[in-house]
Amino acid sequence: MKTPRIQHRHTGFSLIEILIVLVIIVILTGLIIAGGVMITTSIQRNQTQTVLAQLAGVLTEYKAQVGDDANPDSTNNPPHRGYSGDITEFIDGILILGEDNPAERMLRSIDIHNWEFRNRYTYDNSGQPVTPLPTLIDAWGNEIQYLSPEGQNNHSDLDNTAKRQPSRPEPYFASAGPDEVWGTFTDGDINRPVAGSGAEDNLYSFELSD
Repeated sequence: MKTPRIQHRHTGFSLIEILIVLVIIVILTGLIIAGGVMITTSIQRNQTQTVLAQLAGVLTEYKAQVGDDANPDSTNNPPHRGYSGDITEFIDGILILGEDNPAERMLRSIDIHNWEFRNRYTYDNSGQPVTPLPTLIDAWGNEIQYLSPEGQNNHSDLDNTAKRQPSRPEPYFASAGPDEVWGTFTDGDINRPVAGSGAEDNLYSFELSD
Protein backbone atom coordinates (compact mmCIF):
# COMPACT_ATOMS: atom_id res chain seq x y z
CA MET A 1 0.00 0.00 0.00
CA LYS A 2 1.44 3.36 -1.05
CA THR A 3 1.59 6.20 1.47
CA PRO A 4 -0.19 9.25 0.05
CA ARG A 5 2.00 12.30 -0.49
CA ILE A 6 1.08 15.38 1.50
CA GLN A 7 1.35 18.58 -0.56
CA HIS A 8 2.56 21.66 1.34
CA ARG A 9 1.39 25.06 0.15
CA HIS A 10 3.92 27.88 0.29
CA THR A 11 2.32 30.89 1.97
CA GLY A 12 5.30 33.33 1.72
CA PHE A 13 5.56 36.32 -0.66
CA SER A 14 7.19 35.97 -4.00
CA LEU A 15 10.17 38.13 -4.93
CA ILE A 16 8.01 40.16 -7.33
CA GLU A 17 5.45 40.89 -4.62
CA ILE A 18 8.17 42.04 -2.23
CA LEU A 19 9.65 44.32 -4.89
CA ILE A 20 6.24 45.84 -5.61
CA VAL A 21 5.70 46.61 -1.92
CA LEU A 22 9.16 48.18 -1.66
CA VAL A 23 8.50 50.38 -4.71
CA ILE A 24 5.21 51.56 -3.19
CA ILE A 25 6.93 52.36 0.12
CA VAL A 26 9.65 54.35 -1.67
CA ILE A 27 7.07 56.33 -3.65
CA LEU A 28 4.98 57.11 -0.56
CA THR A 29 8.08 58.13 1.39
CA GLY A 30 9.11 60.47 -1.41
CA LEU A 31 5.67 62.07 -1.50
CA ILE A 32 5.68 62.57 2.28
CA ILE A 33 9.14 64.15 2.23
CA ALA A 34 8.27 66.39 -0.71
CA GLY A 35 5.08 67.48 1.02
CA GLY A 36 6.99 68.22 4.22
CA VAL A 37 9.55 70.31 2.33
CA MET A 38 6.79 72.31 0.62
CA ILE A 39 5.04 72.97 3.93
CA THR A 40 8.30 74.00 5.61
CA THR A 41 9.21 76.32 2.73
CA SER A 42 5.76 77.90 2.83
CA ILE A 43 6.08 78.55 6.57
CA GLN A 44 9.54 80.03 6.10
CA ARG A 45 8.31 82.30 3.30
CA ASN A 46 5.45 83.53 5.49
CA GLN A 47 7.83 84.19 8.39
CA THR A 48 10.19 86.18 6.16
CA GLN A 49 7.35 88.14 4.55
CA THR A 50 6.18 89.10 8.04
CA VAL A 51 9.63 90.53 8.88
CA LEU A 52 9.78 92.41 5.57
CA ALA A 53 6.34 93.89 6.24
CA GLN A 54 7.39 94.93 9.75
CA LEU A 55 10.52 96.63 8.41
CA ALA A 56 8.47 98.47 5.79
CA GLY A 57 6.19 99.64 8.60
CA VAL A 58 9.18 100.88 10.60
CA LEU A 59 10.43 102.90 7.62
CA THR A 60 6.96 104.33 7.01
CA GLU A 61 6.67 105.41 10.65
CA TYR A 62 10.13 106.99 10.56
CA LYS A 63 9.32 108.94 7.42
CA ALA A 64 6.05 110.12 8.98
CA GLN A 65 8.08 111.64 11.80
CA VAL A 66 11.02 113.09 9.89
CA GLY A 67 9.94 113.51 6.27
CA ASP A 68 9.14 111.46 3.18
CA ASP A 69 12.68 111.61 1.83
CA ALA A 70 14.40 110.90 5.17
CA ASN A 71 16.37 107.74 5.70
CA PRO A 72 17.72 106.41 9.04
CA ASP A 73 21.35 105.50 9.53
CA SER A 74 23.84 105.40 12.40
CA THR A 75 24.05 109.20 12.80
CA ASN A 76 20.52 110.55 12.23
CA ASN A 77 21.85 114.01 12.93
CA PRO A 78 20.69 115.52 10.73
CA PRO A 79 18.55 112.79 9.09
CA HIS A 80 19.93 111.63 5.77
CA ARG A 81 17.87 112.24 2.66
CA GLY A 82 17.33 109.35 0.28
CA TYR A 83 19.13 106.02 0.60
CA SER A 84 22.20 106.01 2.83
CA GLY A 85 23.20 102.52 3.95
CA ASP A 86 22.54 98.85 4.54
CA ILE A 87 20.32 96.94 6.97
CA THR A 88 22.66 97.26 9.98
CA GLU A 89 22.91 101.04 9.54
CA PHE A 90 19.15 101.23 9.12
CA ILE A 91 18.61 99.26 12.35
CA ASP A 92 21.15 101.35 14.27
CA GLY A 93 19.55 104.53 13.00
CA ILE A 94 16.19 103.40 14.40
CA LEU A 95 17.50 102.06 17.70
CA ILE A 96 19.24 105.33 18.60
CA LEU A 97 15.87 107.09 18.45
CA GLY A 98 15.12 105.73 21.92
CA GLU A 99 12.59 103.35 23.42
CA ASP A 100 9.83 105.99 23.50
CA ASN A 101 9.89 106.35 19.72
CA PRO A 102 7.11 104.41 17.88
CA ALA A 103 9.46 103.36 15.04
CA GLU A 104 11.96 102.00 17.55
CA ARG A 105 9.24 100.03 19.37
CA MET A 106 8.02 98.60 16.07
CA LEU A 107 11.54 97.46 15.21
CA ARG A 108 12.03 95.78 18.58
CA SER A 109 8.75 93.88 18.13
CA ILE A 110 10.28 91.75 15.36
CA ASP A 111 10.69 88.13 16.47
CA ILE A 112 13.88 87.49 18.43
CA HIS A 113 14.74 84.52 16.16
CA ASN A 114 15.32 86.96 13.29
CA TRP A 115 17.97 88.95 15.16
CA GLU A 116 21.66 88.16 14.94
CA PHE A 117 25.08 89.74 15.51
CA ARG A 118 27.57 89.40 12.67
CA ASN A 119 30.92 90.95 11.92
CA ARG A 120 29.70 94.56 11.79
CA TYR A 121 30.65 97.27 14.32
CA THR A 122 30.56 100.93 15.09
CA TYR A 123 34.08 102.44 15.16
CA ASP A 124 35.79 105.08 17.25
CA ASN A 125 37.82 107.99 15.86
CA SER A 126 40.92 105.81 15.60
CA GLY A 127 39.11 103.25 13.47
CA GLN A 128 38.86 100.63 16.20
CA PRO A 129 35.65 98.56 16.47
CA VAL A 130 33.56 99.53 19.48
CA THR A 131 30.03 98.20 19.46
CA PRO A 132 28.71 95.19 17.49
CA LEU A 133 25.74 96.05 15.30
CA PRO A 134 22.70 93.77 15.22
CA THR A 135 21.21 92.66 11.95
CA LEU A 136 18.09 90.85 10.80
CA ILE A 137 18.04 87.51 9.00
CA ASP A 138 15.40 85.70 6.98
CA ALA A 139 14.06 82.20 7.70
CA TRP A 140 17.02 80.64 5.85
CA GLY A 141 19.64 82.39 7.98
CA ASN A 142 20.66 85.01 5.42
CA GLU A 143 20.86 88.73 6.11
CA ILE A 144 17.88 90.71 4.92
CA GLN A 145 18.96 93.43 2.52
CA TYR A 146 17.99 97.10 2.62
CA LEU A 147 18.21 98.25 -0.99
CA SER A 148 18.35 101.56 -2.79
CA PRO A 149 15.63 102.57 -5.26
CA GLU A 150 17.98 101.27 -7.96
CA GLY A 151 17.92 97.82 -6.32
CA GLN A 152 21.52 97.93 -5.09
CA ASN A 153 23.46 97.88 -1.82
CA ASN A 154 27.05 99.06 -1.61
CA HIS A 155 27.70 96.73 1.36
CA SER A 156 26.91 93.47 -0.47
CA ASP A 157 27.41 91.68 -3.77
CA LEU A 158 24.31 93.55 -4.96
CA ASP A 159 26.62 96.52 -5.47
CA ASN A 160 27.32 94.87 -8.82
CA THR A 161 25.05 96.51 -11.39
CA ALA A 162 24.68 93.17 -13.18
CA LYS A 163 23.03 91.75 -10.04
CA ARG A 164 20.76 94.66 -9.27
CA GLN A 165 17.27 94.00 -8.05
CA PRO A 166 14.00 95.68 -9.16
CA SER A 167 13.89 99.46 -9.35
CA ARG A 168 11.36 101.18 -7.09
CA PRO A 169 10.44 104.76 -6.19
CA GLU A 170 12.06 104.44 -2.73
CA PRO A 171 14.33 102.09 -0.71
CA TYR A 172 12.94 98.68 0.23
CA PHE A 173 13.76 95.40 2.00
CA ALA A 174 14.43 92.05 0.37
CA SER A 175 15.29 88.38 0.88
CA ALA A 176 16.85 86.03 -1.68
CA GLY A 177 14.30 83.37 -0.71
CA PRO A 178 14.76 79.64 -0.16
CA ASP A 179 17.35 79.14 -2.91
CA GLU A 180 19.52 81.90 -1.33
CA VAL A 181 20.33 83.23 -4.81
CA TRP A 182 19.43 86.78 -5.81
CA GLY A 183 19.39 86.36 -9.55
CA THR A 184 18.81 89.31 -11.87
CA PHE A 185 16.05 91.29 -13.53
CA THR A 186 16.06 92.78 -17.01
CA ASP A 187 16.26 96.58 -16.73
CA GLY A 188 15.34 96.35 -13.05
CA ASP A 189 11.78 95.30 -13.96
CA ILE A 190 10.11 93.10 -11.30
CA ASN A 191 8.03 91.49 -14.05
CA ARG A 192 11.11 90.47 -16.04
CA PRO A 193 13.27 88.12 -13.95
CA VAL A 194 16.06 86.52 -15.97
CA ALA A 195 15.05 82.87 -16.48
CA GLY A 196 17.10 80.43 -14.45
CA SER A 197 18.94 83.17 -12.55
CA GLY A 198 17.25 82.37 -9.24
CA ALA A 199 15.30 85.62 -8.99
CA GLU A 200 11.88 84.00 -9.23
CA ASP A 201 11.58 83.16 -5.52
CA ASN A 202 12.96 86.43 -4.12
CA LEU A 203 10.82 88.20 -1.53
CA TYR A 204 10.31 92.00 -1.41
CA SER A 205 8.62 94.29 1.08
CA PHE A 206 6.89 96.28 -1.67
CA GLU A 207 5.10 93.14 -2.95
CA LEU A 208 3.11 93.02 0.29
CA SER A 209 1.51 96.39 -0.39
CA ASP A 210 1.31 96.50 -4.20
